[in-house]
Amino acid sequence: MSTWAKGLDTAFSRVSRQWCRSRYEEGYRVAVQDLWTGGYGNNQQLRDVAEANLEDFANAGFFIGGYINANPWYDIDVCLENARLNAGGMWDILTVVAVDVELDGIIEADIKDMCAAVRSAGKKDPIYSAAWF
Repeated sequence: MSTWAKGLDTAFSRVSRQWCRSRYEEGYRVAVQDLWTGGYGNNQQLRDVAEANLEDFANAGFFIGGYINANPWYDIDVCLENARLNAGGMWDILTVVAVDVELDGIIEADIKDMCAAVRSAGKKDPIYSAAWF
């Protein structure tokens, strides 16, 4: 039997500790953070907010996770290393790092390779996507 939980995806936004606490009080229980967009565009924005967001969500009581975009351009090791850097000290406590499947040009092999890399890093690897994709 599955259990549903309300969740949030902060992506590039920096949220405050109070904002996290308020969302928890509203019934949200899961928070995910983009850790790699599939390239270097906006990567510095992620690096500026990801670790702090994950920490604030964890401190508010959320189950936290991250996600990495599967892509056809960068080697898997580059993707995983940038995700680790962006998560900072929170990487080690993440149990789930979803593989985001939303970028044009990816093929099934790109998705499988990213999932395998995430599992090799000791994380659960669900697929994260959008109905429009």
